[in-house]
Amino acid sequence: VLLLLDNCSSHKIEGLNLLNVDVHFLPLNTTSKIQPIDSRIIMSSKNIIINIII
Repeated sequence: VLLLLDNCSSHKIEGLNLLNVDVHFLPLNTTSKIQPIDSRIIMSSKNIIINIII
């Protein structure tokens, strides 16, 4: 599993032993550039899940 995090100060990974998880941080000041893409992915995923359930 690849976990991508922004550089928010609350994202602390020190002391975590995550098996089968690679944690990578996005470069500084990129969150605002990728949020519109993220919202479209979430909306598409939500629609797929709703269609499966209904």
